[in-house]
Amino acid sequence: GEEYVVNGSKIFISNGQLCDVIVLATKTDSAAGAKGVTLFLVDTSLPGFRRGKNLSKMGLKAQDTSELFFDDMRIPASAMLGEEGKGFELMMTKLAQERLAQAIRSAVVAETVIGCEVPCGRKPEVGERRHATRTRPGAAGGTEHLSRP
Repeated sequence: GEEYVVNGSKIFISNGQLCDVIVLATKTDSAAGAKGVTLFLVDTSLPGFRRGKNLSKMGLKAQDTSELFFDDMRIPASAMLGEEGKGFELMMTKLAQERLAQAIRSAVVAETVIGCEVPCGRKPEVGERRHATRTRPGAAGGTEHLSRP
């Protein structure tokens, strides 16, 4: 047809409170498993789109995490990304790259935190600034000084 009607909800959606446009994964054929997933580029001003509450979380406070609701929301067929039933395949094309990027990000954060900690077995004096030195592979000179008041 010329449009699709979407009903349902999504939870733990990053930037859901601020988004103007979303990529929405839908089941257009519930009997087809992964081959029944279709992606749409959706304008959040469409009737039937509703934002839920901003969810509380431990980290990444600058990025909201939300619930999104869809109540008889009509999406034009022209908003489909790719072909019907090819949404899961499209999402999987970048999954390995996204996982690698997250692993690298996590390793850098862990390295930075460890590098900023006081060396084992030594307590800082009152008013003393903490200093840590670490070597970055490939860095010219190879030494970086980090300070934390």
